Amino acid sequence: MDAGLTSPAYELVGLQFGLSQHQHAPDYIHYGGCILTSIFFTPFPWAPKGLALIWCALAIYLIWIGALPDGYLVNVRGITTPQSYPLQQVGMEISVTAVIFVALAWSLLEKSWRRISKLLIVIVLAGSVGVLAGLGAMHAPSHFVNFALSMLLVAALAFLLALSLCIIGLKQKKQA
Repeated sequence: MDAGLTSPAYELVGLQFGLSQHQHAPDYIHYGGCILTSIFFTPFPWAPKGLALIWCALAIYLIWIGALPDGYLVNVRGITTPQSYPLQQVGMEISVTAVIFVALAWSLLEKSWRRISKLLIVIVLAGSVGVLAGLGAMHAPSHFVNFALSMLLVAALAFLLALSLCIIGLKQKKQA
C-alpha cells in the first residue's frame, strides 16, 4: 500500500471528505509519501480580514492626502487661501475602493476555476475604474490621482494572482 495513503494527514483528509483509505482525495497531491494541499483548490478564508486591513490603510491614506493643499490651485492658479476639504470626493473614492475590495474578497473565497473567473471580473472592474479616473486626472487634486493609481494597482495585482493561479491549475491538470 502507498505510504501516502496511510499517513495521518491522509486519514484526517479522508475523514474530512468522507473517503476510505482506498479512495484518493481529488484536491490533494501525493508527493514523496506526503499529501500536499494545492493552493489552487483551497479557498483563502483569511482574505476578507486581510483585505479589510489593506482597505483601511488605503482609506486612511486617501483621507490624509485629501487634507493636503491642491497643487494645481496653489502653483498654477495662484490661490493660496485655505481650501475646503474635499469630503464628497474622498468619500466617493473610499466607497468605490470598498466595493472593489469586497469584490476581491468575494473572488478569493472561491476555489479552483471559479476563483479565476471572479478575479477576471475584479480585474475588469478595478481596471476600468482606474483608467476612467486616470482620464480625468489632468488638473485633479492629489487624492484623485492616488485613487486612480491605487485602482490600477489592485487590477494589476488581481491580474498577477489570476495568472499565477491559472498556471498552477494548468500544471495540475496536466499532471492528472
